[in-house]
Amino acid sequence: MALYNGVRTMFLLPAALVVAPLVVVVGVARWLRRHLEDGTPPRWARLLGVERPGLIRLLAVFDGLRVISLVAIPAVALLFIATVDLTVSRLSVGQEGKRGSRSSQVLGLPLTGGTTTLPDAATAAPVTSPDNTSSPGAPTPTRPCRNSTDPGCGPFRWDPPPAPNQPLVIQIDDSPSTPQVGERVTVTVHAAEADSQIDSVTVSFGDEEAVTLPPASVVACDGDSPAGPWTPPDATPDQTVATYGHTYSRPGDYTIAAYGASVDFLHPTCPPNPYASQGTATAAIHVG
Repeated sequence: MALYNGVRTMFLLPAALVVAPLVVVVGVARWLRRHLEDGTPPRWARLLGVERPGLIRLLAVFDGLRVISLVAIPAVALLFIATVDLTVSRLSVGQEGKRGSRSSQVLGLPLTGGTTTLPDAATAAPVTSPDNTSSPGAPTPTRPCRNSTDPGCGPFRWDPPPAPNQPLVIQIDDSPSTPQVGERVTVTVHAAEADSQIDSVTVSFGDEEAVTLPPASVVACDGDSPAGPWTPPDATPDQTVATYGHTYSRPGDYTIAAYGASVDFLHPTCPPNPYASQGTATAAIHVG
């Protein structure tokens, strides 16, 4: 009982601080409403010059607070009772636990004149960590046979097969079409490749002592030989325009030739690019 009274006193002051203002609000609202119904404004309203409309608005505020207090006061009361009961029950359980602990200590004392033999401490079984080492017969991980140079992956092949290789197309434009000896000729070469990057374009004008165009094919595998399935590269379209100037020293009929090749055709890769290609074009010109 003493414990209950002490806890109740401890929570009574905060509850009173919450409830008291609400009770005052209820009283003020009733008092102000009575003055408005009688038609006699309070003395402080006359001193402050507050008219009846202002008092009505003030009454509306107090009425709202009064409605809130009708809910808040019972809620605070219930909360107060529940808090006191919960606190008392927790303190009671704690005290019972302390008394039980002291009783168990007294009952656990050995009897006088007897011999108490405690059992030997159980020997814990040794903890063994899992063996992470692979057994001699376990298979070792193998390298994936994709874009590999391991001969064990089998013959080289593209997987999936690449699209058909598109040709490198070259077009020659010369101006003027019938130049005179000593007149400058402008040769424009247009090169277009649908699926690979163009490296360069070479031109011969037909009056050289020796034509040094690249050979028919220079594709080779520079490095370890590929094996197994390989993923083909992406097709990369490209085009270029090159302009050259030339002057003929003798009259006659000449053949202008142009040669172009993709980057991976002149600079071999391993495996060879399936889209690498080369192309040539010629144009006849008469010099007067």
